[in-house]
Amino acid sequence: MTRAKEHATALTDWDRAAELDDGGIPAKLWMSHAFALVGVGDHARAVARVRGVVNMAPHEGLFRYDAACVCSLCSAAATADGQLPEERRKELAASYAAEAVHWLERARDVGYFRDAERRAALKTDPDLKAVQSHPTFNKLLTELGP
Repeated sequence: MTRAKEHATALTDWDRAAELDDGGIPAKLWMSHAFALVGVGDHARAVARVRGVVNMAPHEGLFRYDAACVCSLCSAAATADGQLPEERRKELAASYAAEAVHWLERARDVGYFRDAERRAALKTDPDLKAVQSHPTFNKLLTELGP
């Protein structure tokens, strides 16, 4: 099964879970939903889900890091979204990239990058590829140090 089919299959289950959710689904699982959404190219819903997840756990560095990853993936998805006019694709991609860096800065603010391995992952995480050339991303890397 291709990765896109896996995400599409998972989304069917997620949509049903969302219908039944009484507030008991943990933030970690909703973050998985955001990754599945972007996996099928639904960047708008993925970003909306991310914002909700971070609000569920506002002081969790990992959720902020994952939010950055989803937003970065959304930036790439928006760039490739052939259903949108080119100007809108560029606008959304830039907006999602800026939001990704925002979430990385918020992860920094709660101490998520105190660990050297986490700082190193910023440079190699494929989910962050779309923002690794962003000027504020590079500024953040410099501020965090080695």
